[in-house]
This record gives sequence, C-alpha cells and structure tokens, in this order.
Amino acid sequence: MIKFQGSHYHTPCSNPSRSDMQPTTPDTDSLTSRRLPSLFLPHGSPPIPIEPCISSEYLSSLASTLPIRPKGIVFVSPHWITEGTFEVSTANKPETIYDFDADTDVEAVEKLRRLSYPTPGAPDLALRVQSLLVSSSLPCATCPSQGLDHGVWTPLYVMFPQADIPVTCLSVKADLDPEEHIRAGRALETLRDEGILVVGSGETVHNVPEMDKGQPTKSWCLAFEEWMEETASLKDGDLAVEKFKEWRSMGPEADKAHPASSPGEHMVPFLVAYGAGGGGG
Repeated sequence: MIKFQGSHYHTPCSNPSRSDMQPTTPDTDSLTSRRLPSLFLPHGSPPIPIEPCISSEYLSSLASTLPIRPKGIVFVSPHWITEGTFEVSTANKPETIYDFDADTDVEAVEKLRRLSYPTPGAPDLALRVQSLLVSSSLPCATCPSQGLDHGVWTPLYVMFPQADIPVTCLSVKADLDPEEHIRAGRALETLRDEGILVVGSGETVHNVPEMDKGQPTKSWCLAFEEWMEETASLKDGDLAVEKFKEWRSMGPEADKAHPASSPGEHMVPFLVAYGAGGGGG
C-alpha cells in the first residue's frame, strides 16, 4: 500500500483541496497487517513546522495510523539530486540543512533556523538499501556527509517530533527516469516487513508562479493529480509503469504542473514510494 496526500500548493503552507487520498497499489496488505505502508508526503514550503495548515494537521496525525512504530526510515527528497547513480546517506548524525528557497518568507526562515531535527542516522540501514538496489541492477553509492534537507526534516519534525527514529536518505537521480525510480522503490519493498518506513516527499504539482495562495485549487492542478491517482490505482502494474514513463505526454496539463523550471524532481519521490508500496509489479 502507498498512502499519499495530494499537495497542489507550494506556498507558505501547502493547502491541498483533498487532504488524504489513499490509492492502494497491487499488494497483499490488510488492515491487521503489521507491514508498514510506503508514504508520499507534502513538504510544502518549509514553514510546515511553524504554520498550522491542512498538511501539518495531516502529518501530525499520520504516525498514529501506522501499524507499528518504525525502526528506521528511508527518505527520498527532491532536494538531494545526484548525477549518474543513486546515493544513500551513511551519516551517523545527519545535520539539519536550512536549504530554503529564496522566496521563503524572511521571518519564517528566522524561526525555522531556530529549529533542528537531531535524529540519529542509520548507516547500517543505508548499506542495506545500497545492497538491495545493487541487487536490482541499480548502482548506488554511499555518502557519509549528506544531512537532512528541508524536504526531509520539516515533515518529520511534525510527524515524529521526538526525533528518535534513525533516518537515512536516498537521492533522486538527476535523469528523473520514472522506470528506474519505480524499480528502486520495488527493491526497497521488502524493508516494509522489517519495520522500515519508506517515505518520499514532494509535490504532485510544483509550479509556484502559477499558483495563488488562498485561491481555489486550479482545474489543471486537479486534472494532473487525479491522473496520478488513477494511474497509481491501476491493477495492471505494467500498464501503470508505461503510463508513468510517459507522464509528460500522457498526464493532463503536465507541462503546467511541472514546468521546465521544475521538470519533475518533486514528483519522482512519489514513484519511489509507489514502487515500495508494491506498485508496478
């Protein structure tokens, strides 16, 4: 199963029109299973930890819906992009990275810089991730210095405020290849039976200049997100993969949902979570 919250607006707090969409991919999960789902979460703009909104409310309640408390987290953020190969963080004590966009409100940035997320790293889990990817013919290097960018720590700050669950981060590949990122997720699916939570964060639609904070959700936002949801819900995993591979031409208003300035890096973590949820098989 993959759970995802749609997030149309990358503004000083994401405010999606539908707060909890849960398409089920081909999987054998049941309500009584102790197998963890995979998640795709909004990180909106960074003020989620300090500005109450629909997304922060969703995140703050999400941990209680999990069948068990995770032993560790594998997190994929669009703000760690690597060339040529996947990379996984082996940092023992990942630093909190304050990598805020230039358009983030100055006062919000000052407040956020007073926060930190001192969760432990998960180097052993990172090596397991590397092994699983390599076994699936997906080269993966390790990075001992990668910390927690805002796509990681801001949602986790709300979801697990104790900052006591070990976290390792997996990069997004710069080529944004949909099939490879789904395959990466599939390689990680087994971790869900080991008490590991696989999480991607981003935005189903990421076109900041075309979005108006506080206004009704644009029809083109809804059209693209509904296509994502419908595709992820297909029982025919092979067909779903083929559609995701061609999302740029098949997804309605795709060029508007993810313009040249943001060509899909915020959507690709969803594909990893989709694969980890059993999708595409």
